[in-house]
Amino acid sequence: MSSANSRVLPAGDDVWVSLQMSQFWFWPVPSTCCQIIRQYQLDPNLVKSYATDFCGMKALRDATREQVENFVAHIADWAEKDRNALLCQLNSYPGQKEGAA
Repeated sequence: MSSANSRVLPAGDDVWVSLQMSQFWFWPVPSTCCQIIRQYQLDPNLVKSYATDFCGMKALRDATREQVENFVAHIADWAEKDRNALLCQLNSYPGQKEGAA
């Protein structure tokens, strides 16, 4: 079962699967966001909560490509300039635990 679109997702990438499976499959933004999450050791669930709020949506899958691109550029810049301030912002969001009802 070999396909150009199939790959094994590293830990943390599951946060962005809904984007990758929708109209955004062929663009690198979810991958870039996952790279930022790993590089700066950010909580992927808090990043997703912040992204949803930043994009002004109830669900991240409803965000436009431009909104998500702007978010990724924003978080990358902020993480590079002041990771501690970004962590404070992220920690203001409730985390979404796996398996929580």
